[in-house]
Amino acid sequence: MKITAQDMVRFGVIDTVVPEPTGGAHRDSAAAIAVTGEAIANALAELRPLDRETVRRQRREKFLAMGRTPA
Repeated sequence: MKITAQDMVRFGVIDTVVPEPTGGAHRDSAAAIAVTGEAIANALAELRPLDRETVRRQRREKFLAMGRTPA
């Protein structure tokens, strides 16, 4: 069974796919680090307005739903 990054997004296991630079991250580590930093900053920006209990509830719901909802 081959599961792609796009499958993982569709299944709700991951939130986003961070694209690699052309040729792979090992060929342009600075670009890979920059894109990864942007992805992390964007994810944190989405969480910033939420209180701790809301984040916990959303995470719990997300993980409990894995494998139970149709893709």
